[in-house]
Amino acid sequence: MKKPSMKLFSIFCLTAVFWTANSVYSADSEALPVKIKPDDAKIRYIGRFDVRQANPRCSWPGSSIIVKFNGTAINALLSDSSKGDTNKNGGLSTDYINAIVDNGQPMVFPIVKDQAVYRVGDKLPAGDHTLLLFKRTECNAGVVEFKGLEISEGGKLLDPPAPSARRIEFIGDSITCGYGNEAENEKLHFCPLTENNYLAYGALTARHFGADYVCLAWSGIGAYTSRGDTKNTMATRYDKILPWDPSSKWDFKKWTPNIVIVNLGTNDFYKKEEDPGENYINCYTDLLKTIRGNYPDAQIFCALGSMMWGEGLTKNREYIKTAMTKLNDSKIYFVEFAPQDRNKNGLGADWHPSLKTHAVMSDTLIKAIEEKTDWKAAGK
Repeated sequence: MKKPSMKLFSIFCLTAVFWTANSVYSADSEALPVKIKPDDAKIRYIGRFDVRQANPRCSWPGSSIIVKFNGTAINALLSDSSKGDTNKNGGLSTDYINAIVDNGQPMVFPIVKDQAVYRVGDKLPAGDHTLLLFKRTECNAGVVEFKGLEISEGGKLLDPPAPSARRIEFIGDSITCGYGNEAENEKLHFCPLTENNYLAYGALTARHFGADYVCLAWSGIGAYTSRGDTKNTMATRYDKILPWDPSSKWDFKKWTPNIVIVNLGTNDFYKKEEDPGENYINCYTDLLKTIRGNYPDAQIFCALGSMMWGEGLTKNREYIKTAMTKLNDSKIYFVEFAPQDRNKNGLGADWHPSLKTHAVMSDTLIKAIEEKTDWKAAGK
């Protein structure tokens, strides 16, 4: 019981910073003298970044930038494809970023159209520090453009923290995005303000193991049908850097995960009266084949839940296991998340998992990974 409670305590502490941080950002922060270009070799990018232009761009949730620097203050230079208008459901219609200095509490801010310079570390003790910039919102919120950094006088970039030997990739839908996980209840509708991929089950699991984390998730997406749309499924997004840009092909040789988690199917069963049947099985099977082709040695977990119940849950379980059987692959496993418990853990926006449910899901996945692999908690 101790580990889940500590995880939930951390979640609530991290979330509390959000509400005060937002109001800080309305105009450019004061410029700092040491200019760092985005192509500096000491900047480490985690996730899929489009580098065809001068400034790297990213869209998938969880895309991250990490640096180590010497200085007392640091600015991030950012812009976003979204206009940043007021969202009718709360906050702004734009991307939100977690800025985390020295593994402390996240500073949360939206990227707004009238601001390009963001003070993401200030009044720091003289010496060395780390900065993580984490895209907490999904692709539909916008495309983030990173234009570089500024450091206080006399400061400099240092060699970044080394990549982890552990790498984990998540492929999923709104659940994996963290859709509405910070909303107060299920009556609230989606807005970027209440989506926090940093506290979604995937990111929680990755940090537990000290693994580098990549998230390829899109709300409403499915294996065969994305809530009625059979053209824009995960198969059409999976190989893209910017998921709606067909020219932005990802090079799978650039980053190879040890573990892949696939959590799809909820949107394939969006209509109770329509069974996706053989089409779903075939598309799910094809996706697994594609993943295996890209990552011959990865251990793949086919996940189910936590927003399904009843006959749909039963059929989805059956169909996923049928797809797994077709591949006859000893490194593909099944893991099921318990249906979310509304009375115990509450609900997020539009009946999506709450922060508490994401923590429970992470605990389930951690146990499954530890049972099937040699991974243990970071530092153990």
